[in-house]
Amino acid sequence: MLDAKIVELRFRESESVLDTQLARIRDVYVQAGYEIIDQSNRTGFDKSGFPFYKWEHVIRRDDHARSGVRRTQVTLFFLQPTDVATPRLDVRWWAEAFQVGSPSWFKRGGIIQPSLEQVTKRGIRGFVKKGLSKAESELAALP
Repeated sequence: MLDAKIVELRFRESESVLDTQLARIRDVYVQAGYEIIDQSNRTGFDKSGFPFYKWEHVIRRDDHARSGVRRTQVTLFFLQPTDVATPRLDVRWWAEAFQVGSPSWFKRGGIIQPSLEQVTKRGIRGFVKKGLSKAESELAALP
């Protein structure tokens, strides 16, 4: 197990990289109608019982149609570094269709897990775009 100060230091380094990458793409997605929600736990303490450093942002858009709501979503999730040699960012994508107030009648998702090194070198935009494209293609196949 790693020392608490080392864990926090590693998280802060990763957090800085991820914040910079997200800042580079934020305006593009907001202008395209996406909502970006910060669900991070940057203190390492959480009253809900999740005592870890966590960097998490949800990028989602709801399209309203006669058949209900069709949601495309990517969640970017990074949990505090452990002693894992290659820390990874989880890019979790979702495609969902539902009527407001009712359970989803369609929900599909998947995960892409680039290393932080890949995110640093290539940027986060391509991974977000790939996840959203997968979600959009799932919804496009619906009636």
